[in-house]
Amino acid sequence: MHRHDDHDSPFSDPASPLVRQGEITVLRVSDINDIGVFLDQGTAKELLLPHNELHAPVRVGDEVVVRVLQDAHCRPYATNQITRQLDFEPWELRPGMAVTALVYGLHERGFLCVVNGRHAGMLYRDRTHRPIHVTDQLDAFIADIHPSGKLDLSLVAPGVDPFADDLARLQAKLRADGFVPVHDKSPAGEIRAQLGMSKKAFKRAVGALYRRHQVTLEPGGVRWVTD
Repeated sequence: MHRHDDHDSPFSDPASPLVRQGEITVLRVSDINDIGVFLDQGTAKELLLPHNELHAPVRVGDEVVVRVLQDAHCRPYATNQITRQLDFEPWELRPGMAVTALVYGLHERGFLCVVNGRHAGMLYRDRTHRPIHVTDQLDAFIADIHPSGKLDLSLVAPGVDPFADDLARLQAKLRADGFVPVHDKSPAGEIRAQLGMSKKAFKRAVGALYRRHQVTLEPGGVRWVTD
């Protein structure tokens, strides 16, 4: 693939790229050299992501969340430092509204998201019901709006009991497989990987099924016994 314009500068071809200036999107790493990281944008020329615009190291084949910008000479380039690109004035949003969320980073408490392509959001780990990864695009809801303009997100619509969703998920898994190899002593990460829910939610759902005599508790996990 070509990488250079008429001035031998490593910037993308302006003809019909997959992304527009200012857009935040996901692109795949096609090559890396001393100049920077090159991204496949669906044209004959790749998009340059300079090393100093990388938030963390990447490898060829990785997908990265980037925003497309222009330099002083109107040549496009990408940045992977997303937080500083976001709008912290979500005046058009209200708690309870449905939004789209693009996961662009990890936080000790959850997942950093671009909301509706421009705003800063956080999806907390204890509000997730399945494994979440950077570059995932999610349907979400505004749970809260902080004075700072940061948004708290939920994957559950307002008025929906998250416990009912966890219980239904566990029931479906048990009906399909007959047995899940996790229990109340299993590591939280193993439970989340198996079932996409927190350990607290799992224990609560198992307790409800046990009281209904729908499961038995075994040393290696939980077994479905009735429909």
